Amino acid sequence: MIKSKKITVGLLCLVLCLLTLCSVFVLSGCGGISIDVKANYLLHPVFSGCNGKGSVELELNYSNVDYAVQSYKNNDNYSDIRSLVSGIDFELEDESVNGKLKNGDTFKVITKYDEDRAAELGVTFTNTEITCKVQELKDGTELDAFKDVKVTFSGEDGNGYASVNTDKCKKAITSNVYFTFEDESNGNLKNGDEVIIKANLYSNDSSYFLKEESKKYKVDGLYGARKSLEGTDLDDVTEEIRKKANTATKSDGSIAYYEYKFNSGKKRDLNSFNFSFETKMEFEKYVYAYDPDEVSDNTLAGVYKLTTTVKCKDNQSYVSDGAEAMKKGENDTGITYIVVTTSGLIFSSDNTLYDDGYFSRYYNMNNCADLNDIKDLFDNNNYVLVNYDENLKELKDAEPSTEKATEKVTEKATEKSTEKATKKSTEKAEEKTDLEPTEPATKSSRN
Repeated sequence: MIKSKKITVGLLCLVLCLLTLCSVFVLSGCGGISIDVKANYLLHPVFSGCNGKGSVELELNYSNVDYAVQSYKNNDNYSDIRSLVSGIDFELEDESVNGKLKNGDTFKVITKYDEDRAAELGVTFTNTEITCKVQELKDGTELDAFKDVKVTFSGEDGNGYASVNTDKCKKAITSNVYFTFEDESNGNLKNGDEVIIKANLYSNDSSYFLKEESKKYKVDGLYGARKSLEGTDLDDVTEEIRKKANTATKSDGSIAYYEYKFNSGKKRDLNSFNFSFETKMEFEKYVYAYDPDEVSDNTLAGVYKLTTTVKCKDNQSYVSDGAEAMKKGENDTGITYIVVTTSGLIFSSDNTLYDDGYFSRYYNMNNCADLNDIKDLFDNNNYVLVNYDENLKELKDAEPSTEKATEKVTEKATEKSTEKATKKSTEKAEEKTDLEPTEPATKSSRN
């Protein structure tokens, strides 16, 4: 009987030892380490903003990490377990609620951690989905940050800059809001681009919230060549072109020097001492020339038709090759085109000419006998030429097909009228043969 009792006590001791060993084994790495995220207050939500416009940042409460793992200080993997818990992240189940939170709202937070490492260490996290309630957000004041903001664009087309001017903004804006650009294209802007400017509060804890957090602006007014001059202010330039063109007839020496296309079809060799000149200057058009590949390479040309009647004062005894000498008293009329060009046109954002105080514009004068040769006066073969009237309204060139059709109609009409006239004169002649002979016309009547 005594022996049986001893065996029973021995068995109980053995079972207790086994249970103790099993407990130690489980706690040391076989799935027995359980950490309750919610109960250990590992989540620390930080609210900011105003009621109705609130935001939350989800932080790990580092001060509670040691508390959460204190039961496992004797575990061989304690430092790894602590590191695992320290690496926890949190995220909102629905990110869209951020920035719209108001007191009383609830939202769900999901715990994120290294699941593979947790499995290796035998760590299980519980209560990883936590529902939070919004509270203690202050009622705020709305700020219309963009109301009095002025956005300006400067620089060259393709390398332009945008800047934000808040000089006219209220103090509540300038004291609480700063502006940034959403992307990094500032400095490489071109006309037609869109930039997004963001308004930001200096402090998320302020009693203000923003009516708009961002706004789009279209880039325009960057200087450089442009495809059209309509809407620009070029009064000063066109006036200078006109003045320069008027100097074309100031001296007989200049007038004699120009290349003309004469009504006689002959080549003339003119000089200022053997001829008198009568001139008439008429505005023809403006020609805007720009290089589409070089934004700052452009020019405006004023084209004037100069009609010159020349009268020979004395017989010409010598002329250059190809020219025909004129006799005393002989007249001929020639046409040439005076072309005044200006240096590059650089525009400010308000469509006026850019002037930084150092820029100096110059004007050159040339001439050509044929209007079609004007393009040869430009030194850039890549130029696109656009014609404008005296009010800088674009002139639309006639379609080639229209011109040909007009020529065809004219030719047909000419043929028809000639045919009609011939027929009529033939009929008249036939009628005349049936009449009595008449006396021949006298010399005076023929004259």
